[in-house]
Order: sequence, then C-alpha cells, then structure tokens
Amino acid sequence: MTAAHADAPAAVPPVLRAMCDDAALFPPANTPMPEAVTAHRRYHAAWYRALIGSFVCPDTRLEELRAALDARPDGAAPPVEPLPVVLVVPGGSTHVAPAIRAALAEPRLSLRGVEVVADHDAPCAEGVRHAAEALSAHLPTARPTPAPTSSAPSAPTSSAPSAPSAAPPIGPEDQPEDQPEETEPVYGAVELPRACWAARPWNDEADLLSAVLDVLAAVGQRAKLRTGGLTPEAFPGTAELAAFLAGCVARALPFKLTAGLHRAARYLDLGTGAVHHGFLNVLVATERATRGGGPREIVEALREPSAPALAAAVRAFTPEQAAAARARFVSYGTRGITEPLTDLVTLGLLTPPAPAAGAPG
Repeated sequence: MTAAHADAPAAVPPVLRAMCDDAALFPPANTPMPEAVTAHRRYHAAWYRALIGSFVCPDTRLEELRAALDARPDGAAPPVEPLPVVLVVPGGSTHVAPAIRAALAEPRLSLRGVEVVADHDAPCAEGVRHAAEALSAHLPTARPTPAPTSSAPSAPTSSAPSAPSAAPPIGPEDQPEDQPEETEPVYGAVELPRACWAARPWNDEADLLSAVLDVLAAVGQRAKLRTGGLTPEAFPGTAELAAFLAGCVARALPFKLTAGLHRAARYLDLGTGAVHHGFLNVLVATERATRGGGPREIVEALREPSAPALAAAVRAFTPEQAAAARARFVSYGTRGITEPLTDLVTLGLLTPPAPAAGAPG
C-alpha cells in the first residue's frame, strides 16, 4: 500500500462499510473469473476498500475460482490474505452441505456467507423452510478470521436470531488444523421465491411474503431478495419492496438485496423499460422503518428520485440510526463497483484521500 492510501478506511463512513458485495460473475456483467478475482483484489487495496464486501461466487464455479487463485499474472507473489467469499447455492437445500465442505477445504478462501435459493419443488413457505433448515444444520458454528489488517473492512453487526446447529456435520474437527483460533459466524441467507407471489393480487402477495419472512425469523436465517434482472418483470414494485423492508425490520431480520441496484437513486432504464431501485433509496427507507415509519413513509423514501436529497438524508442519520439501518440492510450484490463508487463520490458521501506529499498522482 502506498503512503497516499494509508488512511483509506477513514474515507468510508460506517454507514457505507461493506455495503457492496462483488457480484461481477453474474449477469449482466458476466466478468470472466480471472478478471473478476484480480479486480476484487484491487478493490481491497484501494482507498475505498472498506465499501467492498465479499466476492460472490456460485458453488458450481468453485473449481474455476481455485484455478484463478492459482494464476500468477506477471509472476506476482501470492496474496497474503484469503479471498472473502459468499457462496451462492442455486440448487437448493440438498446442495448446501457439499458446497460448504468444498469452500472450507480451500485455505485461500475465507467463507463469509452462504446464500441458497429456496427449494422450487415445494410450496412457497415450505421451500424457504427447507433451505433455511439446511443452512442451520450445515453452516459451521464459526469461520476462521484472518489476522486484522488495514485492508479488512468490518461487517455490520447483525442482531439476527441465532440459527440452531443440531449436530452439524461440519464442525471443528472437519476444519484445517492451521486455522486461527479467532472465529466469527458464517451467515446464511435464503433467496425468496418471488415467482410464488409476483403475479398474484396484492393481498395474496402480502400474505405469502409475510409467511416466508415468518419462516426465516423462526429458523434464524437472513432474507435475500432479488431486485432486478434482464426483464422489467424481474424488478419488484415499490409496494412489494416496501412490504419486504418493513417485514424484515418488524421481525429483526437482516436482509440482502441483489441485482438491479446500480445507482444511488431510482431511475428508468430506457433500454429495458425497467425502473431500477436505488441503493440509497433502500438505505433511507430501511432507516425510516427502523424508526417506526409507516408504509407511506417507506414508500416515499423508495420513490424519491433525487440522489442529492437521499444523500442529505443519509448525512442526517445519527450514528445510532445508521447502525440500526445497516443491522437490517446488511449489503447488496452489485455487478460492478464503478457506478456506486462514482455516485457516492459525486454526492460527497465518499471523499478520496488527497495524495500524500511526494506520492505519485
């Protein structure tokens, strides 16, 4: 690290730390694995590194990830720190245990979370329950934590209910002997099946959403909602997203969003006709919900089109309000870092550090 970036963590305020999980492997970016891994390492060495969360990888591409870790571009030395990884398990509950075993067997990975798609071969709430219970049964009780360094951002503290761990097949005896003693939990999240309710009347939609959130609260796993895709139908409406945010806050459920949150404020994509939600819209709406705001206030925050107005609202958060909002809205998956980073710098929520005297520009 250069002297110019020695004070980099201070450039990212706590309310934004570890907010952006790196989902470059997924559509629409579809970045090749070697390029994606190299870019993620670069992000974690940059002045804005505390903004960046984990590298998101499907369990089906772990072998490809290992090969990318083996590569040494231009004879570079191997990285000192393990790559922080969140596994996505699209195959459902039966794929959870082997995915976790494979990730824990690779010492160059630091497993931070496992996000599983709800089982499709069961009714809505039951599919979510199967996935959540698989996470509770198979998640390790703790994960190895690399020795603290200036490049490791702190994740927000979660107040989710403790997930049960009934005779997990992956325990301390299964983990490598050279792991550090200091440990942290690996989180689990279930991606909710929007197809179960997206085409139904609103009353049915709200009831089904409430039912699946009840399941996650009872089992003790996080919620994950897909907020975009390649078609307008893949984007939840404002009422649906507001109900999801309010439901998670009411149940003290941490949640993650993925897809579509490219910019700070909501906008219309003229190419697809889809209205994209903004990540600052979500942050402000979540804060409103944690303070007891009703549906109208949450919807208004989600519909706010002005990025400067949203940035002003975030600046007005007290430390306690910011912490409460991030305890619920833990992170979101983004196809790239350039768009959110540019928006945050433009809005004055992030300030690049000035180069140190004598440092290269």
